[in-house]
Formats: sequence, C-alpha cells, structure tokens
Amino acid sequence: MNTLQLGQASNSLDGAVIGVQNGTAFAMPAAASSLTWQTILPSAPASITVLIQTSNDNSNWSTEDTSTSTTGAIRTFSTSALFVRARVSAVSGGDFVTVILVAKRLTTTTSTLAELTDVTISSPSAGQVLTYDIGSSKWINTGIATGAIVASDTQVIYMDGTQPSGDSGLTYNKTTDILTLTAGLKTSTVYASNPGGNLIGIRIGGSDVSGQGAILTLESDSNDSSTPGILVYTSKGTMAAPAANGASDTLLSLLVNGYDGSDFQLSSYIEFKTNGAPSASHVPGRINFYTDPAVTPSFSVTSLGIQLQSGMALQSDTTTAHTALLQAYDVDGTAYKTFGTLTNGNTPDFSIVPPSGGTITLQATTYKSSDGSTGATASITTGDLVGKTAVFKNGLLVSYGA
Repeated sequence: MNTLQLGQASNSLDGAVIGVQNGTAFAMPAAASSLTWQTILPSAPASITVLIQTSNDNSNWSTEDTSTSTTGAIRTFSTSALFVRARVSAVSGGDFVTVILVAKRLTTTTSTLAELTDVTISSPSAGQVLTYDIGSSKWINTGIATGAIVASDTQVIYMDGTQPSGDSGLTYNKTTDILTLTAGLKTSTVYASNPGGNLIGIRIGGSDVSGQGAILTLESDSNDSSTPGILVYTSKGTMAAPAANGASDTLLSLLVNGYDGSDFQLSSYIEFKTNGAPSASHVPGRINFYTDPAVTPSFSVTSLGIQLQSGMALQSDTTTAHTALLQAYDVDGTAYKTFGTLTNGNTPDFSIVPPSGGTITLQATTYKSSDGSTGATASITTGDLVGKTAVFKNGLLVSYGA
C-alpha cells in the first residue's frame, strides 16, 4: 500500500469508468493532516454521490466527507485516521471519474505545554525547569533547589532568577558540583578542573577583607597531580591556526592602577615580551618592569642580564652580616665563581676576591687609597692578587694581599 506524501497529489480514482466502486486506499501520513480532495467529471452525469472514507484498520470504513456535484468539486477536511480512500456510492449517466487526494500537515494551536507531543508535564510547581530526557525523548518538568545553580565543568544549566543582593558572590562546592549565589560574601573561592573553553576574563571586586582587599587565590591539595599555575598562551594568527610570534611581541602585561582623586591612573606594570625571533622549540624572552609609565622601562630582565635606568641600584637586604655576591660563570669548571662580596654591618664591607686564575681591574677618574694618596686617573690592576683579597671600607682601600 502506498502512503500519501505530504503536499503531493495522488489519485484514488484515476479516470475510472463511472459506476459504483471503491477507489485505491492510501495510508495517511503519521501526523494529523488536512486532506483536500477534488472530483473531475469530463462528462457531467445526471447525478453522482462521491464519498471520502477513512479507516484505522483498512477494513472497516467510515464516511468523512461527501460531494454530489455533477460538475466537479474541491473540498477539505482534517483527519488523524490511518487510511483513506474515495468511493462512488451512486451514479446516473456520465462516462469517467477522477478523485485526487492531497494531504498536508495539520497546523494546530496549543495553549499549554502539556499539549505538545514531545513534552511531559506532571504536577508543575514554582521554580521548576524543563530538562530533556534522552531515554524517553521528552522534555520533563524538574524541580531544582532554590538559590542554587547546578553546573557541569563547562556550563550552567539553571538559575532561579532571583536578584542578588549587595556583596553577593558565587561559591562552588566541588563535592556536590553546585554553584551557590550567597549574599554578604567579601571573597569567593572557585575550584576548576580543565574547563575546556575559552575564558574571556574574570573581574574580582569587593570591599576590604582583613585589610587585604580583593584577592585571587590558587590552591591545590594532595589529590592534585600538579601545583597551581597561571598558563598564558600568546601567538600571532588565530586560535585555530596560530602563527609564530615576532621578535619583540608583548606576551603578557600586568598593570597596576591607583586612584588620583578623580580617576584611576596607571602606576606601574610588568611586561613579558619576546627577546628575539622564535625558533623551533625556543621562544627567547625578557621581562620589563615599569615603576613609572614615563620610563621605558625601569629595568629589564633578560637571559643576558639586568638593565638598570639611571639612578637605580641593586641593594642587599637590611639584616646584619647578610651578604650579596657578584659571581661569574667558569665554563671550564662548570660552576659560578665569586668575585665580590657585599657584607651588611655597622660599617658595610665590599670584598673583592679574584678566584684562582681570575683578574680584576679597578679604574676611576678620582681614586683615593687608604694612605691618602690620590690620582686624577688612577687605576689599580689586581692581576698580581690572584687568590688574595682587596678590602674597601667607606670608599677607601683598606688592605689587599693574603
């Protein structure tokens, strides 16, 4: 048996010799349908009765619509029956008859969700949502605790819609997998594990918390396989097709702003930049520190050293007897060797001790030794002090030798 195709014409009687007879039966489309049918009579009979009949078992038929027009007619009705056919129940005169059937999806208007075929509503109550049940292929009303947000690692699927109050924050309980909107929070702790998406940004704000203001804390425990960290990935091109960075690209900036009484102003910042063209498995880098945005930069750390602007100093700490060392790498000995030592004290010391085989050259435009002698362009070359010590105090050469 053929099935009526939606929007396509099918003939139940196709130019049949006129007489009392049943036309070809068709299976109806699965959904409720609007059926339009037409009679064609090339030679008008004296009288004729054409029926459209439906059935649910293709055996017992019932009349849905009737036409007695002797010149042809077009009529429409709705049905959800499983089978349909045309029938000529009475006729006088005429020669041939055709009955054409066209089915179209029936458009209905529903006033409630429960009337939809893919929705199951049972005892609805305030605060419920629709969730999709893949087993039944239905949308089902489900109750969720008020004030909570149920979340997976990557998305929030429900929020109760209440308005948050002042100083509210989201806290995530990784045992229950629930995000909760809580009032009165000054800080929030968020646990995350491989969210798998692109994070656009996090803004943390709040009033004073134990004198510390807003804080971002990264934590780990004994069950974590790695320590906390912040990973930054920067490239040219796009995320889908990254391209190599340039020789002086900014990879990350950390900017600190202070309030001048009318607006926030940049106070200092740190830049992480490339320090040369990247090559296979290697991206050279440097770190620029800016303590005054007008200075470019205040000092810079690279693989080659530390560059200081005029007036800046490298200083020891303030603890008595603590030292700061000046060292160089001994390639043959594969170790760092100390050339100079700064020692804290009531009278700080700067000791120069050339290592075995090392040479130290001191030169100044004005030099004053411990015995008071001076020289406009005096210099000391300590090549003869190998393994010995030269001691300076308060700018004076106190001793050298053993």
